[in-house]
Amino acid sequence: MTLEIPLLLAAVSLFSALQMGYLARQVGLARMTHKVMPPAVTGPPEFERTFRAHQNNVELYPVFLVVLWTSGLLFSEAQHSIIFLVFEVPL
Repeated sequence: MTLEIPLLLAAVSLFSALQMGYLARQVGLARMTHKVMPPAVTGPPEFERTFRAHQNNVELYPVFLVVLWTSGLLFSEAQHSIIFLVFEVPL
């Protein structure tokens, strides 16, 4: 019995982790731009939108990863990788 390495699932996971890092960096830049010092989470509307976008992703990221890996390993890896990759790409 051979065990296949789920490269597509790993690639989608890596892409999503890079997206989380990008969003975290955007929050840091917004903090500097609008002079909002941590731990404050309120400020100008532009900062709050950036912060909430990142926070919404942080809140649902564990669910995203669990569903990605579970569905990808139990069903079609390629099909679920494409579905979740489309889900990750911002419109």
